[in-house]
Amino acid sequence: MSFMRKLVTSGLVAALCSLRALMVISMIAGASSLWAQNCVMSCPPSNPPVEISLSSDCVDILTYQLLGVVLVGCPGEIIVDIMDNGISIGNTITAQMIGHTYMVVVSHPASGQSCMSVIKVVDKQAPLLDCPADVTLNCSTDLDTYNALLPGDISDCSATNVYILDSLISSGQCVGPIISQYLRKYIVVDAYNNADTCEQLISLQKASLTGVAFPPDLTGLLALPCSPLPDTSPVNTGYPTSNGVEIVNGTFCNLSAGYTNVVVPLCSGSYKILRTWYVVDWCNNNQTSTAMQVIEVLDKTPPVVNAPADFTASSGPSGCTADVIVPPATISEDCSTAWSVRMEGPFGTINSNGGLIAGLPAGINRIIFKATNDCNLVGADTMYITVQDLLPPTPVCHQFLTIPVNQFGTTLVPATVFNAGSTDNCGHVFVKVKRMNTPEDVACFNPDNENNQFDDYIQFCCEDIANNNVLVIMRVYDLPPVPGLSLIFICRDISMIAWFRLKFRISLLHRLRARAI
Repeated sequence: MSFMRKLVTSGLVAALCSLRALMVISMIAGASSLWAQNCVMSCPPSNPPVEISLSSDCVDILTYQLLGVVLVGCPGEIIVDIMDNGISIGNTITAQMIGHTYMVVVSHPASGQSCMSVIKVVDKQAPLLDCPADVTLNCSTDLDTYNALLPGDISDCSATNVYILDSLISSGQCVGPIISQYLRKYIVVDAYNNADTCEQLISLQKASLTGVAFPPDLTGLLALPCSPLPDTSPVNTGYPTSNGVEIVNGTFCNLSAGYTNVVVPLCSGSYKILRTWYVVDWCNNNQTSTAMQVIEVLDKTPPVVNAPADFTASSGPSGCTADVIVPPATISEDCSTAWSVRMEGPFGTINSNGGLIAGLPAGINRIIFKATNDCNLVGADTMYITVQDLLPPTPVCHQFLTIPVNQFGTTLVPATVFNAGSTDNCGHVFVKVKRMNTPEDVACFNPDNENNQFDDYIQFCCEDIANNNVLVIMRVYDLPPVPGLSLIFICRDISMIAWFRLKFRISLLHRLRARAI
């Protein structure tokens, strides 16, 4: 039982303690609520907006203190909301917000009090620079391209531009290892015109003749073409260099360069320049290093030849060849002033630009005009001369023939019987014959030749005796005509059919007359 009493006593004590703690908490909460009800908040006016400058970290937390809100009797948490189109985006300011305007709501949850203002995010922070240390460089260093301030040495919330200003401190100092000194000022400006500067001392040490490299020869495949007129100055053909930088007079290095030229003619328009370079160290008792550069200016293009137009010529009466007068080719040159021309063809070589070519054979003759300038460059062009047999054959015939008829009262006389030595300048001749007039008796017609066409023969008969003398036409060809009747003639391209009418007197003797009586 005592054990139970102890338990009841202990429970009562615990309940009394809990009740007392609850009363204390209620009193404290009541007092806080009374205090919160006395909270007074005062936000700065919205016009003009409050400028909030971003720090060098480019990310900041906007507090009510930074905004300039005045609080009186507002214990506990204060909430700051940056509004974008009516939506809270928190209380963080970033570089992307620079230049933009935002509404800000400051609230005290315990009292329900709040106020509003407008901010404009700006960048008034100058770039932070980690300036490069002083440096000693070769005197041949191109300071226009040297920049030791790297992007990683600049800290800023926007894009920056770097401007360099060099001031010459000293130059031409032959005592000691330093020839020149510059004070360099780096000026860094960001997108919002915030700027900062830093300085670097640049010392240039003297150069040595042992580090000088002379320009290479320009010969063979590297030679300069003679046209258009080449630039043979060192600007185009190269200067001596020190550590890869050209030695040009007027720099603050202790080296000076100069040269002399000797021009050696090769052929018209082509020549060699023997350029002797000398580099002087005027800080070392004018010690000099020399070298020769050979520059060739060559005619690399042959003459341009324009051959005459192709043409056709006729063979002559004395043979199947032609003697032709060929016009000259047109020759043009960009550099050389002297050249020779020759013609090559089936005749061999003629050292002439056009003129007489004797004995060109019938057919298509290729004539090559070749021009060689005095630099032994050869240009060529081709023309074609076609020699054709355009002259008709020369006919020769028997002026009088006596033709006997056979026992059947007819006779066939081949056309060749009437030929008395007809000739052609290009070869054999061929003949056909016909009567001048159509025979009156049908029996005297050539077989299958009732229309009295040119044929390979003529048939005579007894009826012709009454019409003596019979006139005959002989036609001479320089190509074989179609056998038989001469209705259509096919000619080769290089020959033509010659038409000649020759009259023959034909006397017919009737040897069978006595026997018939």
